[in-house]
Order: sequence, then C-alpha cells, then structure tokens
Amino acid sequence: MSRPEGFGEWLRACRNACRLSQREAARRLGVSHVYWHAVEAGNKPPFADHHAGTLAEVLGIEQRLAWHVLRLAAATWRAHRAARQLRESIAAVNAELAELGYPPYKITIETHDNTPEIH
Repeated sequence: MSRPEGFGEWLRACRNACRLSQREAARRLGVSHVYWHAVEAGNKPPFADHHAGTLAEVLGIEQRLAWHVLRLAAATWRAHRAARQLRESIAAVNAELAELGYPPYKITIETHDNTPEIH
C-alpha cells in the first residue's frame, strides 16, 4: 500500500485493500455513500469517534487504532480549517490596510507537515 496523504486518502487506500466499494463500506458503517465519498474526497470532516468500533470492523483493523486515527483526523481537520480562516482574516485585514496606505500585516506559521506559510 502506498503512503496516503491525509485521512481521506488513507480511508480510500484501506477500503480498496479490503476490496469494498464506497457504497458497501458506507452501508457497513451506517452512513450514506454520499457522506463516505465526501469524507474520502476531503470535503467533509472525518467520521465521529463513536464510529471507531464499526470502522475497525469494516476495515479489519483494531478498534483502538481506528479510534486514534479518527481523533488525529479530526484534529487535523480542525487545524486546517483554522489555518484557512486565519489566511482569510489576514487577507481581509490587509486589503483594508492597503486601502488606507498602511503596510500589510505579515505572519508566518511553521508546521511539521510542510503546510504553506501563512502571510
């Protein structure tokens, strides 16, 4: 199995390794196939913690591991969302500052996963 980037790609790789369609995996987990697809695509947050046991059964992994993966995925989702909101806020402030003739507000955020810097 190649090294997936992010929860959606990891979920897809595990589902494919189990030879399950999105529709069948979603049915076994108890969510709609539309939601499963959105999670794999990275357009929706990962499944809630209470799905850990069932997700473990669907993917054939330990429940403890499924729980940890879901917790990490949720934290990553929140961090990326916060970074996006911060970039949007800085852009809005800088637009107003530019209109008033002031220099832009600059900030750099370093991360461990090579996420682009926030300016």
